[in-house]
Amino acid sequence: MSTDRRRYLYFSLLGGRDERREGDGEAVLRQLRVGNGWEVCRAFCHPDASFAGQVDALSGIETLEAYTNWMRGMMSPLPDGEYEIGSFGVDEERNNVAAYAVFRATHTGEGGPVPPTGKRMEADCVYVMEPCPNG
Repeated sequence: MSTDRRRYLYFSLLGGRDERREGDGEAVLRQLRVGNGWEVCRAFCHPDASFAGQVDALSGIETLEAYTNWMRGMMSPLPDGEYEIGSFGVDEERNNVAAYAVFRATHTGEGGPVPPTGKRMEADCVYVMEPCPNG
C-alpha cells in the first residue's frame, strides 16, 4: 500500500474522556459511506469538530463539517462510491478511535472537473477520531 493512496483523517467526536465513543465513530463512517453531509453527521460530532487530511485534495478543509460536505459532493461524479471498513478499534489508553477503510468508486457521474471517464478508483483511508475532552 503506497502512502500516496492513503488518507489520514482526524476529527473530534462528542463525548467526554470517560466515555467510549466507538458507536459515534461508526455512525459517522456509516453516514460518510452513503454520502450524507453535515446535516446528518453533526448529530454524532462536536459542532466545532476539527479535521486534518494529508492529501492535496483536502488542503484548506479544516472542519469535519467541511469534510462531510466535501464527501457528499464527491458522490455526484462518483455515484457508486462506498467505503468498506476493514478495521475499527477503540484505544482507551490514548483516548481515540481508529478505523481503516477503502473507498472505491467509478467516475460515471456529472459534476466533476472533467466529463465522466468510467475509470474506477480506490483509496485507502485511516480515520482517527478523538472524543472532545469537555464533552
